[in-house]
Amino acid sequence: ASKKSINEVVSVKVSKILKFVLNKMNNYTKTMNDSTGINFNWIVNNHDKIVEDIKSLSKKNKIFSVETYDFTTLYTSIKHYDMKYALNQLLNIAFHKNENLKIVTIGNNIKWTYSKIIHKKNYIYTYTKNNIMDMINFLLDYSYFQFNNKIYKQIIGIPMGTSVSPILANLFLFYYEFSYLKQNIRKSYKKCVNLKYTYRYIDDITTINDNGCFSKIYKDIYPDSLELLKINDNNKIADVLDLNIHIKNDKTAIIKLYDKRNSFKFNINNFPDPNGNISHKMCYNVVRNDFLRVKHICTNNSDYIEFTNFIINKLTLKGYDIDRLNKIL
Repeated sequence: ASKKSINEVVSVKVSKILKFVLNKMNNYTKTMNDSTGINFNWIVNNHDKIVEDIKSLSKKNKIFSVETYDFTTLYTSIKHYDMKYALNQLLNIAFHKNENLKIVTIGNNIKWTYSKIIHKKNYIYTYTKNNIMDMINFLLDYSYFQFNNKIYKQIIGIPMGTSVSPILANLFLFYYEFSYLKQNIRKSYKKCVNLKYTYRYIDDITTINDNGCFSKIYKDIYPDSLELLKINDNNKIADVLDLNIHIKNDKTAIIKLYDKRNSFKFNINNFPDPNGNISHKMCYNVVRNDFLRVKHICTNNSDYIEFTNFIINKLTLKGYDIDRLNKIL
């Protein structure tokens, strides 16, 4: 649906710019993390950081709890005023409140500049902080959709399905998390330290070893319009992204693959068909990469073997060569 939207051209541009801004905020918060010991940036794009930290804590027998939370209706609950305010504040930080600083995009490249760019080519664009906010305001204020032969204007929430939606939601939550930590680092330093092992993948939050801190303060972090639910009842066991985490009594943890598709009562085609138009080399490379991914996840070799046996049996029924699959192992 988003490809047919007249806003999608602007949405793609803003998405590219905001990802670039987020990268700057990543560097900014890393410097703060190193100097304070506080994790100012909870955003993760995959399981890598979570696996790394769990294995490190487990090696020292220092992991004792894991809790998971989920925003129930993130995209449809964000108030436009709150979104505009949060993005404006983040852009102020990224641009150092300097009117001369700009972002320039040249084809697929993007960078910061203080120079005045003369647009001799139609693929070169420069954006001030105000230009970017104007585009964000446009996308939020002029979002319409059709239902049952009627046209509706979206007055709350961000448009789902557009290129910019995920990064808007990500930066929106990041602003409130960053602001809370920055405001409380002096008066509640211990509380902030307890959130060191906190991770958020879009609208899924995981905390490790937080001593129950997050459950007590999350309502102070996020706007009242957002509802956050705790997912796991037992703080020793949790499913996080594609991980199943089980904390033992000796304060070590077992990690293995979690794939909810395995419990479906119908077949899932999550590997290419070797008899299709894709080359055999590419098919087996997909399998190899998935085996490597799961090998990295699993702390017990028996769990990895169980997974590979399951996949090999499944793939041989699809026409994969058993000998070639075994060579991948």
